Amino acid sequence: MWLKVFTMHQNYLTRKVISLDFFLFFFFLLLLSTSALSQQDSTYLFDEEQRNYLHFSRQGNVITGLDFGIGLGVRNQNINFESATAIVDFNVSPKVGYFITNGVVTGVDFDYFGSVATFNFQNEYRFLLKSYNLYLQYYSPSGFTAEISGGYGNGSEKFVTNGSENIVKFEGYRYGLAVGISNYWSKKLAFSILLRYAGSQGSYKEIEESFFINGLSINAGVTIGLY
Repeated sequence: MWLKVFTMHQNYLTRKVISLDFFLFFFFLLLLSTSALSQQDSTYLFDEEQRNYLHFSRQGNVITGLDFGIGLGVRNQNINFESATAIVDFNVSPKVGYFITNGVVTGVDFDYFGSVATFNFQNEYRFLLKSYNLYLQYYSPSGFTAEISGGYGNGSEKFVTNGSENIVKFEGYRYGLAVGISNYWSKKLAFSILLRYAGSQGSYKEIEESFFINGLSINAGVTIGLY
């Protein structure tokens, strides 16, 4: 009888071991299949973006887009105010371009650049420069992008002191250098984020004096293919 009970117990344990082995084997296959599917999805997305890049950045393509940014700037001369409470630079730049070779585009943009500072919540300094610029931008298959630009335009400075306004007009140059990343959402659409160093140098129209403003900003842009 004891032998029979022992045999039954042994058979039960054997079935448990076989069931456990089967479960582990099934779980292992599930992990392998999930990993394979995930890798296939990642590979597919990578391949799709590469295809989008090759189509987007092809020589002869024409593009248009809009960049916008915000940052902080520094003026080379004090503006005779104290206790600054806010200093902000901003810009908006529509553009058009042409790929002169695969991955390299050149074109023209219109840059609307402004700088605002407030002092003691009543005095203000406002800087505005509207310029036309030539730019050269490189797009890489990995997503890295770099841009250099420069141009010329007209602008004004406005000083507000105790409710009294003083506006001075000037002519000036605008130049910039930016690096960042681009994502190719489709064959005709790309999104970019760039860290941009930009400077503005101006000469007043009414007095013989010049100045410059430079700073760093974070820019985001959307570019659309017109092909």
